[in-house]
Amino acid sequence: MARVTNPNDFLAHYGVPGMKWGRRKGSANNASPSAMQTHTPFVKDPNKSPPPAKGVTDLSPKHIKRISDAELRNRINRMQMEMQYKQLTEGKSAPDKSKAKVAYENFEKGHTVVKQVMAVAKTAQAIHKFANSDFVKEIADLIKETKK
Repeated sequence: MARVTNPNDFLAHYGVPGMKWGRRKGSANNASPSAMQTHTPFVKDPNKSPPPAKGVTDLSPKHIKRISDAELRNRINRMQMEMQYKQLTEGKSAPDKSKAKVAYENFEKGHTVVKQVMAVAKTAQAIHKFANSDFVKEIADLIKETKK
C-alpha cells in the first residue's frame, strides 16, 4: 500500500450517493430553459381515454375510432388469417380420439341397444303372460264352442 506524503496528491469524491458518473446534477438556478423542457409529463385529460399502447389488440368501440383505416384493415386481415390457420391445422393434425373415449362411446351405443332389446323382451313377456292368462283361455274355449 502506498503512503500519501503530500495532501495535494489525495483523490476525493464529493458527489451524491447514487449519482451516475459523468452526469451533472441539475438545479433550477443554473439549468437552461431548453434543458428544463426536454421532458413534458403526460397530463391526463378526463374527457379522453389514453392512447392505446403499441401492440394492443383491444378493439373496443372507443379504441376502434382512434385507429386508422389501414391499421384496422391490417388487424382484420391478421385475425382472418389466424382463424384460417387454426381451421387448417386442426383439420390435419387433430388427434385421434383416445381409447377411453372410443370405449365409452361404444359402451353408450351398446347400452342403447340393450335398452331397446330389453323393451322388446318386456313387451314379449307381457304378451306371453297375457296369452297364458285365464281370460284368454276362457275366450279360446268360447270360440271353440261357437265353432261346434
